[in-house]
Amino acid sequence: MAFFIKRPLFLLIVLLLSFCQCDVINSTLGKHKNYAMLSFSTMGVVNYDYKMPDRVKELDMELREISGLDFNEANNSLLAINDEKGFVYELSIDDFDIISKNEFWNTGDYEGVEFDGKYIWVLKSNGKLYQFDPVNKETVEYETKLSSDNDVEGLCYDPQKQLFYLACKGITLNKKDKVRTKAIYSFNIKDKKLEKEPLIKIHPNKIKKFINEVAKEEVDGNYLDRVEVFSPSAVAMSNNRDLYVLSARGSMLLVIGFNSE
Repeated sequence: MAFFIKRPLFLLIVLLLSFCQCDVINSTLGKHKNYAMLSFSTMGVVNYDYKMPDRVKELDMELREISGLDFNEANNSLLAINDEKGFVYELSIDDFDIISKNEFWNTGDYEGVEFDGKYIWVLKSNGKLYQFDPVNKETVEYETKLSSDNDVEGLCYDPQKQLFYLACKGITLNKKDKVRTKAIYSFNIKDKKLEKEPLIKIHPNKIKKFINEVAKEEVDGNYLDRVEVFSPSAVAMSNNRDLYVLSARGSMLLVIGFNSE
């Protein structure tokens, strides 16, 4: 299911990732009115219609810089954060109106929010994680090995393994990696530690190789050029445990199966 949530001068695409069998790789390419979509898959037809949102809603101006969204199963509501303010917002799943808001920390560059069933977790672009208790209104700050150099922009929760996955738009922790190499790291929710080695490394050459192997016809060079600038800006996990990695640069969506290479 896909929602387009519309605000003045702002359009947010929210993919509620669940309920479907998905591609290993799906590349969504578009720019403004001239919208084009190109998909490459080894697993059949894409089951999301990214062009047709189920609902369109103008959000409150407090969410002008919304940068994270998650489903709160406990209250059957949505959780959202503002990119620059240290507040967690709870939104009605019916009309997206603000139900409540709680201050969890000071102002900062916040990029992701996740609910683990008890605590609300917020990601800062410098790699710090904030564990907010919605009952006691208390917050604990956790350091990771990541920093602003890594430009951490994506956060998602894996309840099966009790891990958070952090997607980096910037460089990896390995100085030997090329600048174009991007990484997704795992953070253990039990011991509150980040794994030094990436869960996944993403490199443009590997994406291009996959495209060339499965494409039924020659691929437009413009699309391949977009692959060159792929930089994770959001990450989420579907019910079938595929990772959806969104790149604002190049307007691409990469779907990675854990059983794929």
